[in-house]
Amino acid sequence: MVIFPAIDIRGGKCVRLFKGDFAQETVFSDKPEDMAVKWQQQGGKFLHLVDLDGALAGKSQNLEVVKRIIASVDIPVELGGGIRTMENIDEVLALGVRRVILGSVAVQNPELVKEACDKYGDRIVVGIDAKDGIVAVDGWGVSGNVEVVELAKKMAAAGVKTIIYTDISRDGTLSGVNVEATAKLARESGVKVVASGGVKSLEDIKALLNGQPVSYGTSIEDAVNFIDYEMNLLTKKNSSESKKPTKTQQENEGYKALILEFLATLPDDKDGATCTEIIKGVAAFEVFSTQKISPLVRQLMAADKVTKTEVKGKSLFRLA
Repeated sequence: MVIFPAIDIRGGKCVRLFKGDFAQETVFSDKPEDMAVKWQQQGGKFLHLVDLDGALAGKSQNLEVVKRIIASVDIPVELGGGIRTMENIDEVLALGVRRVILGSVAVQNPELVKEACDKYGDRIVVGIDAKDGIVAVDGWGVSGNVEVVELAKKMAAAGVKTIIYTDISRDGTLSGVNVEATAKLARESGVKVVASGGVKSLEDIKALLNGQPVSYGTSIEDAVNFIDYEMNLLTKKNSSESKKPTKTQQENEGYKALILEFLATLPDDKDGATCTEIIKGVAAFEVFSTQKISPLVRQLMAADKVTKTEVKGKSLFRLA
């Protein structure tokens, strides 16, 4: 399981909006880079950044803040908010951002999404923000006049491998995630779905697991991704009520998630990947060794998530 701590940026500050309403803003920090460091210290493996000013302007507005965040942490970041041209995509990735999130442009210019996927592969993610099943664009202020599942299927056809789904009516409310809608989207789109909006406790994550959203293949996986690691997600109360995994256990689950994500990108005509190839494939996320990879791959095989074949004396691994 990979938790993505979220940092929303507006006016250079770390904020949270209530249901996407720019008039209902809470400021958490004047220095988003300090918040990024905090999330890394608490075990975050991948940061989710949103440029709220960019979402309204239609072009990235807080790249200096993003630069400071990247310089402050050792974990990868993804960025969304107003990125609607190839020039802007190139610019953001050149900064060191691991993944770009395309939102409004997925509705307004789907050909650009295909072009970006052709050029950058799985470094392109699509964010689908919706209310009552209808996609919203331009900073959530305008209806995109398209249903969520319809757009997701179009994006899958364009080459998108991962979709971040946000229920606007729950975002920033700590009222609980929309399990039913997230699971439905994952099942019907056939792509990996990251759940976002309203996450408030560990119970929400358990509910998503029970709801069986499709992350890899056709059934629930331990490596399902979750986003919107809200400020109150891991309070002392939750820690005392739940048996907390050790740091090593948490790290290993994160590593296995990255292994599965890499294997999901293998082309259909490839027999599989060696442990060395897996190490190289996930090198952008973590530093692995063959000694560390091998037992994790064996655990995934034991859970029927990965299969092994022998080709010319080499052990090759693929998703089951």
